Amino acid sequence: MKNTSYKYSILLCACIYLISCAYIGIDNKPISCRSDEIDCYRFNYDSLGKFKESVDVYSIKWGLPSPTFALTKINTYKAIDILNSEEGVALIESNPSLIFSLGQYLEKHKKPREWMFLSEQAFIRSWNSLNR
Repeated sequence: MKNTSYKYSILLCACIYLISCAYIGIDNKPISCRSDEIDCYRFNYDSLGKFKESVDVYSIKWGLPSPTFALTKINTYKAIDILNSEEGVALIESNPSLIFSLGQYLEKHKKPREWMFLSEQAFIRSWNSLNR
């Protein structure tokens, strides 16, 4: 009888685990990026032109000042290697012109979208003063 209880307990734990994995995200998106309130896909990093266009569209959508000056300074091919989101944010805070290179690095190396989101926030702050 004990052996049957043990098997049912293992089966129950396995089912709970599988259901929780399905709830967290079958599509491999982190939970925070599944929310409608958080746009983890604001900017397009396929090409510099698409990136600039997506930044312009975002600034218009949210009524932000023109990012034109910030976009003229974008550095397109800088070798980047970061270990966590804090390093990405610090990099962009110190040099916002590296956002495109960082975005391409993060996508190429399949880093979490949250890293991109936080770095983009630092980029937006670089040209969007809160003193509007």
